[in-house]
Amino acid sequence: MAKNIIRTCSICGKTFTRWLRTSHICSVKCRGILTSRREQYTNWEPRFWSKVNKTPGQGPNGDCWNWTGGIRNKNAPDQRGQFYIRQKRRLAYQVAYELTYGDRKGLYVCHKCNNSLCVRPDHLYLGTHLDNMETARTRAITKFPRRVESSCANHADPGNIKLSDDGAAITLRLSPPFSAWLSGR
Repeated sequence: MAKNIIRTCSICGKTFTRWLRTSHICSVKCRGILTSRREQYTNWEPRFWSKVNKTPGQGPNGDCWNWTGGIRNKNAPDQRGQFYIRQKRRLAYQVAYELTYGDRKGLYVCHKCNNSLCVRPDHLYLGTHLDNMETARTRAITKFPRRVESSCANHADPGNIKLSDDGAAITLRLSPPFSAWLSGR
């Protein structure tokens, strides 16, 4: 059986009993105070830019600033830099854009240089999801370069879909459950 350990709260100075050895905060209120103090005294912008390698010769054209901090999907071909702000994970290139240009207003941050680890602000631009997918398609980045034009392609049998000359999928015949639903409208 674990022994109760008398501790002193590092925030308010009260003594309290805990059986965990690692606890140094007596209550949820003191934990909130600790978190707000960390946020108040931690300036994360210099910490962010310290994880950026600005030496020339990086990226496809040799002018990218690569992220050297934490990386999401280390084994995947589309690695993305990640950075924590107030215990929340953010993508590094999005943070770089927001630090330089301000709020992105719900839009995507896209790369001009095709280097997913690049955080150089002049290599980043805002776009919609459609812009991002179109750029990825033209650069042959995505696994699915062709767009399915039919909205009912998920409900059709693979044998009922014919590809046209330009690569757009055309549904020839609907599968029975979906056609029954359409006729009942």
